[in-house]
Amino acid sequence: MRTDERDSLLGRVIADRYRIEAKIGQGGMGSVYRARNVVTGKQVAIKVLLQDLAAYESFVQRFLHEARAAAYLNHPHAINIIDCGRDGEVVYLLMEYVEGRTLTEVMREEGPFPLERAAVILKQICAAVADAHAQSIIHRDLKPDNIMLQSVAGHPDYVKVLDFGIAKVLDEQKRGSGPVSKNIFVGTPEYASPEQCNSKRLTPLSDIYSLGTILYQMLTGTPPFTGEPMEVMLKHIHEDPPPLSSFRPDIDQAVEEVLRRALSKNPHDRQQHVLDLAEEFEAAIRRGSAHRPMVGERTGRVRIPASSPPVHPTEVATTISPELSPVSPGIRVWWRWRMGIVLVMAAVGLGAGFKFYRWYHIVPELPRPPEMKLARPPALPTKALTEARRLFEEGNRDGAVRALIELLDNDQGFNPQAHNLLGQIYFDQGDYDGARREFALAIDQMEGVYPDARYHLALLLREQGQRAEAERQFQRALEESNGFHLPTLVALGALALERGQVDEAESLFHRVIAQAGDAPEELLQVGRVLMLRKQYELAIREFRQAIALRQGFYPEAALYLGLTLIEQGDLASATAILQQAVEQCGGNYAEARKALGLVLYRRGAYTEAIEELKAAIRLRGGNFPAAEFALGTVLADWAIGRYEQAERYLQLAITHRAGHFPEARRALGRLYWARLGQLDKARRIWTELGDDLRIAVMAQAIQLDGTVDRGVEQRVGGRPLDAGDRLAFAFVPVPGEAGPPTVTFTIGDHVLHVHYVNGAEESPPHWVASIETPGGQHRLSMPIIENQLMGKVSVQVVVRVGDEGIVLTLDGQDVDRVDSPLPASVWARVRGGRLILYEIRWLDEREEIPSQIIPAVSPRGPVGRGSCAERIAHAVS
Repeated sequence: MRTDERDSLLGRVIADRYRIEAKIGQGGMGSVYRARNVVTGKQVAIKVLLQDLAAYESFVQRFLHEARAAAYLNHPHAINIIDCGRDGEVVYLLMEYVEGRTLTEVMREEGPFPLERAAVILKQICAAVADAHAQSIIHRDLKPDNIMLQSVAGHPDYVKVLDFGIAKVLDEQKRGSGPVSKNIFVGTPEYASPEQCNSKRLTPLSDIYSLGTILYQMLTGTPPFTGEPMEVMLKHIHEDPPPLSSFRPDIDQAVEEVLRRALSKNPHDRQQHVLDLAEEFEAAIRRGSAHRPMVGERTGRVRIPASSPPVHPTEVATTISPELSPVSPGIRVWWRWRMGIVLVMAAVGLGAGFKFYRWYHIVPELPRPPEMKLARPPALPTKALTEARRLFEEGNRDGAVRALIELLDNDQGFNPQAHNLLGQIYFDQGDYDGARREFALAIDQMEGVYPDARYHLALLLREQGQRAEAERQFQRALEESNGFHLPTLVALGALALERGQVDEAESLFHRVIAQAGDAPEELLQVGRVLMLRKQYELAIREFRQAIALRQGFYPEAALYLGLTLIEQGDLASATAILQQAVEQCGGNYAEARKALGLVLYRRGAYTEAIEELKAAIRLRGGNFPAAEFALGTVLADWAIGRYEQAERYLQLAITHRAGHFPEARRALGRLYWARLGQLDKARRIWTELGDDLRIAVMAQAIQLDGTVDRGVEQRVGGRPLDAGDRLAFAFVPVPGEAGPPTVTFTIGDHVLHVHYVNGAEESPPHWVASIETPGGQHRLSMPIIENQLMGKVSVQVVVRVGDEGIVLTLDGQDVDRVDSPLPASVWARVRGGRLILYEIRWLDEREEIPSQIIPAVSPRGPVGRGSCAERIAHAVS
């Protein structure tokens, strides 16, 4: 549309953020403009109430009533209401700005649709209307002009239902009294239900009738009834529409029956749920496909889509107003007719309607109203929900819960978004039963289709160790969103990585990047994908941009930014970012405190690390398996040495996941094996895990108890070495009451010392090895044993006798050569603790030197979880 250069609003910035660029539509209550966010550059649509009407408080209330009704909707096939308010004399409604053609335009250009294409479009319309009905909203003006078709991801028929703004709230007592009289007709005659034409009370069944008229027109090219407005309204009340077969002989009787039910005069004879209409129509098509002509033979001007379009667009360019698009001259007249009826007609029945219609065409224009000061616009109905979310993000969980409970009381318990957010808060508090109940209520109130609530339910199930069921719920969430719920795509990609299915993971990650727009929440998911791909610099850029768009307050993005910085090795910056996230939430951010504890642990700040992990557990009400696991592994570090406490926390983590926590069970087995020396308990755990290799190792293990004052000594292998012999074994030091033991191995006059050094400020505690010979002592530079429980806990030793003498090998590296007469023995000695010798064997000439029997697991996180940062944050939503 050509912009009107005389329009004083062009170029004006509304609400200090949205610059008006062009006028793109004119509706019954005001004009619609294209505007651009001056901060982000994103385009939006702004509906501005006509100035003549803005001077009347009743019209302002009516206008804001539109916003209150429409803002409840958050469905991918419904136009999104962003905000509303007043800027000086301008009363405005801020909306999503979309591109496409109206269904009216498409039908005019392409003629009647094949059955399959009509089904694809109808299903999407019904999904949006069902979401409205679930929130006690009736559209009341469903028509082809209010249905936009977009081309998204190669699909030409992606639906957006517009103009929910004139919807009427079902239960006005629940929503608050609205300014619109119950007797006012709002709608368009060609698509109005009989009860709507008769000024009777409307129910969701009225929308089903309107959908029936739209489906009728998609199949025939014309509405069921045409003519003058009053004539059309009378026909809706008293006459049956011409049969479909009079237009389309190819249409089966089953399809005709579906339309007959939808267009029943008695609402109780129609389908009783809007989704039933879509399902019955699809079923009728399937039944009739076996004996009807090929679709498209009579209507070959249209292309049948190969598959249904996706439910959520990626990033859609914007040129068409959600209020109005070009229509035929005959249809263009009726916005004036509708406007008059909306504003003035208050009498019940067709007689009053007809009198008003005549009056509207003969009376002069209304005089200009007197100037009056507009009252402050009432808050959107989502204000309470937004406030509760803000309180939750700021760490005020109790305040958020109170706000949500009050909101649910006002809504008589029916508010799926409130239940979903309440479930997230209960989850964050460690009340898993309460969280699961709230997620189930949210899903149930959305008729079983609520991807976001199902996603959070899956996170809960994963945290409880129910991985198979969690993955099933993730899959259902993805199906319900037709593949467009970005957090679910990321979660499934991470699970695929855990299983080693790199190609599947990459396919899911590619979809995230392709679908994401520039909203902070979407940038966060892109950053998570890049972090999983180990593209850390790019991930950091996305997280920082998301935080900037939230004016510096986005704790979840700060959490992932901190985790990525950990992965890069920038521990100082990671610490600062995570501390900031914790502070922004008033200390009440369990996931950030868990991550902060782990980065402090890596920096050697052990006391602070333990306190942060304990604080994270307290915030979850003592039920935080991931943090309990992390704390257990930290306490088992050689530098900390609280092994009994480590055992308690690992057992607690396993219990809180009902035994379904293999990482924690492996860690507990290592604790029994390498810290407590309780081989029977370690053997039992590895048996339960089915770890045959470790079970075999345990069967031949020897434990030397050097806790006595002088220690204990034993010859390894049971006999001395002779020419050509090769002796292999592994050892694990086990601490005593006073701390780590001292271990020595003697071969002739050479001694291998393995002991623990407490370290200094510039050198943290660590294990060292040195060789003592008659000529002196020198320290080995190679790593021997790592401090972390999930790190390297044992050393592989090989002693071989050859022409060059006796050679000592540690972990595959030759470290000493001994000139000693044969035979010679290898003596193991331990003092101040215990020593486990295992996998002791004499090797023949062809036998390879054994590899590490108990391999190191990355000390940075649980076993088998992609990158370090994702492992640390695997329970983060």
